[in-house]
Amino acid sequence: LAQFPDVRSSVQLISNISSGGRNSDLQFNLTGPDLQKLTSYADELIARLATTNGLADVDMTLANRKPELRIEIDREKASQFGLRIQDIADTLRTLVGGEIVGTFRENDDLYDVWLRANAKDRSTQEALEDVTLRLNNGASTGLVQLVNFVNFREARGPNQIDRFQRQRKVTIVANLATDKALGDAMKDSLDTVKALNLPPGYGATFTGRAKTLQETGQNFIIAFGLAMIFMYMILAAQFENFVHPISIMLAVPLSLPFALITMIGLNEPLNIYAIFG
Repeated sequence: LAQFPDVRSSVQLISNISSGGRNSDLQFNLTGPDLQKLTSYADELIARLATTNGLADVDMTLANRKPELRIEIDREKASQFGLRIQDIADTLRTLVGGEIVGTFRENDDLYDVWLRANAKDRSTQEALEDVTLRLNNGASTGLVQLVNFVNFREARGPNQIDRFQRQRKVTIVANLATDKALGDAMKDSLDTVKALNLPPGYGATFTGRAKTLQETGQNFIIAFGLAMIFMYMILAAQFENFVHPISIMLAVPLSLPFALITMIGLNEPLNIYAIFG
């Protein structure tokens, strides 16, 4: 694949249910209001995570590789001729993107009627430069070319802009080595994000298996607490005493250190099966 520099390849597990996205071991969303700043933070974050032991194939889902033609409006000059920014934007949106101007009914089917310029009149910069706008500022009227009020600049942008909880997002993905636990990878990721000192409005949220593990840990604490309460109630009903169940249940925490020492000695990760045990 090194022969194709424009191809971004990734290794991932096969998902039983396809979701249309990547199925990496570690995933988290970097969210914020400014897409350009998000891209900069994501690049720095990837560079740091790539040097972390146990993480591989660190990448992000955003790719600013789609060619686009950006239009920069000379606001002062447009204002002198009575042109509003909305007038220029509406004209370009109608001619280039198209606009629904009505409907057409045929028997029981209803079709949208689109107004849009022909392909040859909207597919090149030269064609857009010939687009005319109507002046209506009282002092002067008539048609003027768009190129008199805007500058065209070729650039590259994202193929699509994703959002998470009404914030723009960039998803960071990575795979784990066989001896790297997901919990350790999540901790390393959080430490790396904190080291960036992100400004207010920017943050990281785990998704995929990392989110599931995070929710499982929180739910397990609640389930464990409820289990202790129910066990106490059952023992109290059996012995008809409020003190004896406490003395019996105090033997449970004594087994936890030995279980953890055994796992450390066998080099076993603290996964969901170990937590249940």
